[in-house]
Amino acid sequence: MVGPVSNEDRAAFLRRAKVGFVLLVGGSAGLITFQGSPGLPVVAGAVVAGLVVGAALTYFAFPDTRRFRDQTGAPKSGSQGHLERRFESENRTEDGRKRRNR
Repeated sequence: MVGPVSNEDRAAFLRRAKVGFVLLVGGSAGLITFQGSPGLPVVAGAVVAGLVVGAALTYFAFPDTRRFRDQTGAPKSGSQGHLERRFESENRTEDGRKRRNR
C-alpha cells in the first residue's frame, strides 16, 4: 500500500507547479504581444511584465509550504478517517441499510 506523501515531496511538487505557472503566464503575455507585430524590446518587456504578474498571482493562488501538516505520524485522535470508520464499523447492521433504502 502506498503511504502518505512526505512534506518534502509536497514542497518539491508545489515549487515545480509555481515555476510552471509563472512561466505560463509570462509566455502567454509574450505570445499575445506578437499579435500586434511589435519589436523585440516590446515582446521582451511584455514577457518580463507577465513574469511579474505571474509571480504575484502565484503568491495568492498557491499555498505556503510551511503550513503543511506532518503526514508521516500516526493520527492524533486515534481514528483512521471517516471512510474507514464508515465502512469498517462493528455496529453496522443490515437493518440500518434496509431502513435507509426504503
